[in-house]
Amino acid sequence: MRKYNTTKDDFEIIESGLDSQDLANEREIYWIAFYDSYHNGYNSTPGGQTGSYCLGEKSHFAKLSEEDVINIRRIRYTKKYQRSEIWELYKEQISESAFGKVWNYESWKHILPELDTEELRIFYKQLRKNAKGDKNGRAKFTNEKVYELRVLFYVEAIPFQELLEKYGKGVNRTSLQKLLYGKNYKEVAMPEKSEKWRKENKHPLPEEIKELRDKYSSGIPIKELKTGFFENYSEAAIRNIVTYKTYNNI
Repeated sequence: MRKYNTTKDDFEIIESGLDSQDLANEREIYWIAFYDSYHNGYNSTPGGQTGSYCLGEKSHFAKLSEEDVINIRRIRYTKKYQRSEIWELYKEQISESAFGKVWNYESWKHILPELDTEELRIFYKQLRKNAKGDKNGRAKFTNEKVYELRVLFYVEAIPFQELLEKYGKGVNRTSLQKLLYGKNYKEVAMPEKSEKWRKENKHPLPEEIKELRDKYSSGIPIKELKTGFFENYSEAAIRNIVTYKTYNNI
């Protein structure tokens, strides 16, 4: 009404007394076609709850059938499965985010609304909060994506800042660091660190540290220990290693 600068006084009821939604849909389609108001008027659809305005599987955008949704709602009601587990059964049909809306009654609200109890909502909210990895309700990445990021960081030696700029949407610097360093998503495997990563991040292997200390113990001066992996280390950094001020767990 704002768009076309109209008021309620500009409208009139042309038919009433229809005793069913189906009949109302049919008559709406008829009158919109009669006045051609879809092409030359105010109607934004041909009427009759067509296209994206339909409920459920009648919508052009529906990815699930009513039978699918009924099954999902009944499974949800049992409290036996995580949302992500059930999505795996339907992931070829619907995205995870769209499935979440079905699961949480944000879409298909007319299907089994009596099963959407407050007690059940609280149950699943707490379940997701306590879950690990990508099953946690606050998880920003899937477990597969976490492993992919760790491979990029530890194997391909992609700099942290580059990963943050490319994949950090929705997560802060600290969260991404915890993800890469294994502070969270602990159930996701840590890939073996590549030689390129170790050199760029100055992370020697335990055997390299032991060899360095053995050389120091044999009387080799610190300035002469700046070879091999440690050639770009400062003398102070090497001194900290050989005197156990750093890497004291090795």
